Amino acid sequence: MNRSSYILNILIHILILFSFLSILFFAYISHVEEKSINREVKKAVNKEIDNGLQLLEKYKSYLDKNKLIRSLRNVSNYLTKTSDDSSEEIRKNNTWLIKLSITTIISLIIVIFILLVYFILYRKDIIQFKEILMENLFIFVFVGIIEYWFFANIVSKYVPVMPTLLSKTFFGNIKNKIRSQIDFSK
Repeated sequence: MNRSSYILNILIHILILFSFLSILFFAYISHVEEKSINREVKKAVNKEIDNGLQLLEKYKSYLDKNKLIRSLRNVSNYLTKTSDDSSEEIRKNNTWLIKLSITTIISLIIVIFILLVYFILYRKDIIQFKEILMENLFIFVFVGIIEYWFFANIVSKYVPVMPTLLSKTFFGNIKNKIRSQIDFSK
């Protein structure tokens, strides 16, 4: 394979790999991860809510109900506001990442096209299209299968941070606030 064909082969290889990984991530992996995280967070939140309700039941005779209701409303309002804000921020970030991926793919296509024109028209090189396409097709069929299997069976099951940390921290703080409001002199 001549030098021009080799350069184009590498760039096409990069283009196919980046395109495949982008499509796999945005079409499959991101949805699997979102469902997994949501499921774990809901499970942890429900468990901590049950623990919190048991605590309230245990100390209900010591609590100032009006003060507790105001505190819970404040927490609820705060959570509603911040979750709406973060959802918009997350959506904007994810949209930006998709646009960045598309821009990168288009940029690679343009670079390949410019180099192709340069090699053929200016340098008069013979580009081995058939060899380049067959090699890349062969490689990426197998790479695609391996990548998909790896993400479906390894990455999607890996838990880098326990989702329960969020709910335990949040509800632990609520429990501490409730305990601090208990008047044991009643």
